Amino acid sequence: MNEMTTRRGELASEMKRLFDEFAMPWPSEVYPLVDIRVTGDEVTLTAEMPGVRREDLSIEVEGRHLTLSGTKQEPARGESDVAVHRERRYGRFERTFELGFEVDRDRINADYCQGVLTVRLPKSEAAKPRRIEVTS
Repeated sequence: MNEMTTRRGELASEMKRLFDEFAMPWPSEVYPLVDIRVTGDEVTLTAEMPGVRREDLSIEVEGRHLTLSGTKQEPARGESDVAVHRERRYGRFERTFELGFEVDRDRINADYCQGVLTVRLPKSEAAKPRRIEVTS
C-alpha cells in the first residue's frame, strides 16, 4: 500500500506540473514586464529583463510605435542536469507599444542597468501641447 501511495503522489505531482505548464502564458505574453509613463515632455519605458545581455536587445521606433525585442539565452546545462520544476522562460521575445504621438528620434536615450532597461523618448515639438491665442 505504501508504494501505491507514493506512485499516486508522483502521478498527482506530474499532472499538476503538466497542467501548470499548459496554462502558463507564452513567453512573449509575459516577457518582459513593462511600465510606460508619460510626463509633460517625454515618455519613459521601463522593462524588467534580468538575465538578458545588453547586446541581445533591440529597440526600434517607427512613427508612433516602439518595438522592444531580444533574446534571453538559456544557461548551459550538463547532461545529468534535469529540470524538476521550470517557470523561467528563454528564447526570443518581441513587444510593440503604441506611443500615441511622434517622438524626437535624435534625443532618444536608453540605459540598461542591473537587468532593468529604461528608455526615455522625448516628445517631438509637433507633439507637445501648444497654446493657441484666440482673437476677436
